[in-house]
Amino acid sequence: MLATMRGSANRAGPTNRRHRSLINATSIMVLLLLLCNLYLVPGEAQAQTALAAPTFSHQRGFYNSAFSLTLSAPAGQIYYTTNGASPVNFSTGALSPHANQYTGPISINTTTVVRAVAISGSNKSPVVTHTYIFLAAVRNQNDATVKAAGWPDRFAADDDRGYYPADYEMDPEVLNHPNNAGKFESVMRSLPTLSIVTDLDNLWHPDYGIYYNPNAKEGHEDYPAGDPFDNPVSPGKWERPVSIEWINPDGTTGFHQNGGMRMHGQASRRPRRTPKKTFRLYFKKGYSPEVGGNLEFQLFDQPGASNKFDRLVVRMGGNRSWPYFDRDQRREADYVNDEWARRAWGDMGHLTSHGTYVHLYLNGVYWGLYNVAERIDEKFLAAYHPGLSEDDFDLIESDEDQDDNSVASAGTMDAYNELLALINPRSTTPITNDEYNIIKTKVDVISLADYFIHVHYIGKTDWPDHNYNVYRARVGPDTRFKFIAWDNDSGLNKVEQNTTLLTETETYPYIMGPDGTMVPDTTQPLMLDAPLQIFNRLLTNPEFRQVVTDRFYKHVLDPKGALAPDACRQRYIELTDIIDQAVIAESARWGDYSRDVYPPTNFIDIDDKPFPAYLHSRDLPNDYTDPTNAVDDKFQKNWLQVRAEKLSIYCPNRGNIVLSQYQANGWYEAPLNVPGISQRGGLVPPEPNNKITLNNTTNNGTGDIYYTLNGVDPRQEFGAVAPGAINGGDSVTITINRATTLKARVRNGNSWSPLLEYTFAPTQPLQNLIINEIHYNPSVPSAAQDPKRYEFIELYNKGATPLQLDGVKFSRGISFEFPANTTILPGQFLVLASDAAFFQLRYGFAPFGEFSGSLANEGEALELFDAVGNPFGRVDYKVTAPWPELTGANAGRSLSLFSPTSDNTVPGSWRASLQEHGTPGQPNGHTDQGPQTPSILWLKPAPITYGEPLTTAQLNATIIAPPDMPVQGTWTYDPPLGTVLNAGYGQTLKVTFTPTGSSASIYGPATITTQIDVLRAPLTIAAENKVKAVGAPNPLLTVLYSGLVNGDTPDSLDVPPMVSTTATTSSPVGQYPITVWGAADANYEITFVDGTLTVTDKKIPVINWADPAVITYGTALSSAQLNATARYNGQPVAGSFKYDPPAGTVLNAGSHLLKVTFTPADKNTYETVTHSVMIHVAKAPLTIRADNKRKQVGTPNPPLTATYIGFVNGDTPASLDVPPILSTTATTDSPVGQYPITVTGAMDANYAITFIEGILTVTDEPVFTNERQVMLPMLTR
Repeated sequence: MLATMRGSANRAGPTNRRHRSLINATSIMVLLLLLCNLYLVPGEAQAQTALAAPTFSHQRGFYNSAFSLTLSAPAGQIYYTTNGASPVNFSTGALSPHANQYTGPISINTTTVVRAVAISGSNKSPVVTHTYIFLAAVRNQNDATVKAAGWPDRFAADDDRGYYPADYEMDPEVLNHPNNAGKFESVMRSLPTLSIVTDLDNLWHPDYGIYYNPNAKEGHEDYPAGDPFDNPVSPGKWERPVSIEWINPDGTTGFHQNGGMRMHGQASRRPRRTPKKTFRLYFKKGYSPEVGGNLEFQLFDQPGASNKFDRLVVRMGGNRSWPYFDRDQRREADYVNDEWARRAWGDMGHLTSHGTYVHLYLNGVYWGLYNVAERIDEKFLAAYHPGLSEDDFDLIESDEDQDDNSVASAGTMDAYNELLALINPRSTTPITNDEYNIIKTKVDVISLADYFIHVHYIGKTDWPDHNYNVYRARVGPDTRFKFIAWDNDSGLNKVEQNTTLLTETETYPYIMGPDGTMVPDTTQPLMLDAPLQIFNRLLTNPEFRQVVTDRFYKHVLDPKGALAPDACRQRYIELTDIIDQAVIAESARWGDYSRDVYPPTNFIDIDDKPFPAYLHSRDLPNDYTDPTNAVDDKFQKNWLQVRAEKLSIYCPNRGNIVLSQYQANGWYEAPLNVPGISQRGGLVPPEPNNKITLNNTTNNGTGDIYYTLNGVDPRQEFGAVAPGAINGGDSVTITINRATTLKARVRNGNSWSPLLEYTFAPTQPLQNLIINEIHYNPSVPSAAQDPKRYEFIELYNKGATPLQLDGVKFSRGISFEFPANTTILPGQFLVLASDAAFFQLRYGFAPFGEFSGSLANEGEALELFDAVGNPFGRVDYKVTAPWPELTGANAGRSLSLFSPTSDNTVPGSWRASLQEHGTPGQPNGHTDQGPQTPSILWLKPAPITYGEPLTTAQLNATIIAPPDMPVQGTWTYDPPLGTVLNAGYGQTLKVTFTPTGSSASIYGPATITTQIDVLRAPLTIAAENKVKAVGAPNPLLTVLYSGLVNGDTPDSLDVPPMVSTTATTSSPVGQYPITVWGAADANYEITFVDGTLTVTDKKIPVINWADPAVITYGTALSSAQLNATARYNGQPVAGSFKYDPPAGTVLNAGSHLLKVTFTPADKNTYETVTHSVMIHVAKAPLTIRADNKRKQVGTPNPPLTATYIGFVNGDTPASLDVPPILSTTATTDSPVGQYPITVTGAMDANYAITFIEGILTVTDEPVFTNERQVMLPMLTR
């Protein structure tokens, strides 16, 4: 019987009620049988009584010398394997034929996976796996050795497209190149290691190996008999039991857990596409009953990321990876485009899948660079929607097995089909406002607009028929459909790409055929069901176009937007920096697959473009990666070149290109510009400077500014002025006293500008808000209760002033945002709980609020962020030494800060609480709370530019104390005075104040942080003009650098420049551009200046000018340095020399370029030529000597002064980059004696400074500082 599905296919089953009842009844029976199977079959994961697992004498990790491994267990006989196989059969629970009985130490001398179990009768322990990695063996990994260990010579079964040879080699061609020599260990430790271990047959068995049968999945038409493997945890799913280990770069263990693994993906599963596959990991109680199933680990360091996982996707890089079969796509491989797109979606304010990077090993064989990400499914949605379960969602996506029709992978299609019916994809009638009001109750129009702006910005081409995810909560206050960015590996490629007008292919709905497979139902009308239809139809309504305009401005055109050039660049640099070295290992593993391994005979389809191929690498030259010159150089790119193009071409230009596309489509309608603003969000200075100004100079005064301070749009839907919106005229100044969201537009008649939106917050010492107590592993009265419901975190204001917490949030570890008008007083405690009702039941009072998520029992990072997103308080707690271990006598206690003045980032500052369940809302009580904590004021410094050292203009924290009660002490800054920070926003500055003298008896040390923005320094890279004779080869093209600071050289750049010219050997007389491009560096804002190659038939003089000898700062340039000559065929050529810089210039210390232009007297015969040399200017010597001083005992210290010897060029003490700091150990109370006067800290780019101490003499005689003081006693007598 055929069960027809209305509209799009519904994976959740037929919608017919009778069929659903039958299916539900059948499902219950199947479930009961499955439960019986789980409890009665003695499988590995269902041992009758769990014994304690074996312990290993050596922990998993990296090793470079052989060792003897010993195993022990408190009960039972230990069995182990070293070939990846489980020592017990997962399906039957019987002892595996691969298992060895442990009788003594095991010799480990190469990369080895050891799996062990303890067995006593019918009782078993969990299987424990330890992967020992010998990097020398990994470096020498080769086909012969791996195949000799039982690995196959085919990655997949042969098919009608060809055959798929295995390749296991770490290519010595890559690793032995001088660019990579000596780097291997650091390359392999540059990322965490993910080790997946399983029986080889689970991967490669011809009948049930999931790697050998990559297309196999439940219901696939090529596997009508289903999954032949007996998996009692997940029957029929093509899922295999595996061990999963996370090894940190330092070799320590992150986690080990048993789980399941399937292949993941759609087209990428096909053998001909790529030999490197994507996996899906499952964490279930059946695999790891001892830990409750799901993985609890801080996998992602991104704010808001969960720390509990049921499923993860281990992504291989998609279309844009080096082993991919299409040469055009693999050439553009950067391995970050998908992660970039998902992070951008999160930065746009939406729910996103978080990701990180790893080196992956399969059974100890290195498998490459992988991206671990959360899978988009119902469990993911439940994790990020507190209070909802996985059954409370509809999740709609395309299914390649059903011709890319929309299906419900969770929930049903009902609501989505209702939405499609409302928008009526085939209609050409514009959506009315009334219809729009109904539709926007079904779909989140902000999410919709942002999603399409996102996919159009990245230029996603593998779309819109598939690769989309649409979800909604079926219950709760918001049941609208929203969007999630996923599978973006075809995007972020061509800067001119236009995907705004892509259309959906119409297909038939699918039905269940007689043989149980899905077949198209040609009796039904063709379908239009992709989200594109919703977007296109709503664009016919002016209000939705206004939404699109507003969101496009916010994300793309606003300088602070998530898709603006700076954000694009920073995100790309951040991600490529993470994998910068790891791609060397990926190149060695997979870079040569298409060139050397993939069979040319597999080329079948006319659209296939596998060949010719070259060795893909991070930075190796073309003549090395393509020695036969099979591929034209212009069609080759290495990873650094791809990176350079993104940073210098894509990020700076993509936004304006998409803007022109939207304008051409009529989607971006902005008759007015947004108002000008004095500060684009962030912290405002303290009173009286806590002001923000809006102006209408952007529109030359046309129209008026309308704004709100309560987060409401000043424009109502359909164009009216919103109630409460304020008319600011042409200019308005706004005072910021609390965290405030400002929204503003310009209005002229019925026309509005796009929306300008920023959040501001006052500057306050939020460093005084500390995490004071963490209750992550509560005890419970009975095993039936969930300990997680009793978790809490306690905050404490250790400062002397109230703190406004409006908009302050936990966004790492747990989630909670403080509501408006929240203030915590000095000395006040504030408690957040996981469950308010359970907390009140145990402690007798209500917590301030409930947080989302839970506290990890494996330890994690907890971090507070202010209202504008700046982090200010982070604790990375752990559960093992040196942190307090809350086990044994400490079980059920909390992590409790020893004292509010303690540094809560340090493990030694924490204790187990003095009583079970902790002490929420009251002092921790470990000791007397100790000395007072001084209040420190340290405002966020103004931005500086890379190359500028930190000075007292930035390191200027002060103690807040009454004038008559000064607090004495010393300041220790981290980083210290004189440090040059790399460019970047929100860099942390830290200071510790240590009280001295009498203040030390009243105050304790205090530490606070602030942040500083370091802007990129301007750098100009100019192509040097060249001259060549007609018919001669092109000269070597060179560039000149202007603006390098901090001792940087051209070799310091992250990505060096490319330089090229259109001229060739045969070019006629004329001038040809020399183009320079591609250079990128995180510390420099680079401007490129093209040069000119002059092809001439004149004689070309040769300038002789050697690099001058070193001079000292203060020495003016003279003929001793500026002494170029011009000759032709050895004979002098008459003419004039123009030097840049000219004679008489005093250069700063450092290396400088000197340039000369020679203009011949006979211009008809000789060509004008230029030449450059380098000169090094050494620092001038400068001595700073502390002046000796005297004072009478009991009197304050006199002013400390210094004498300077060595200033040149008119410099004075005020010229120094960093002035000196004079100090002495003497105080008002110091007895008679001599005390050193120390001079330190002075720095200057032009001086090599020597410091000489002085002496402060404390005497019991009066000390007179001037003649009047000497005479007054005499007159008195």
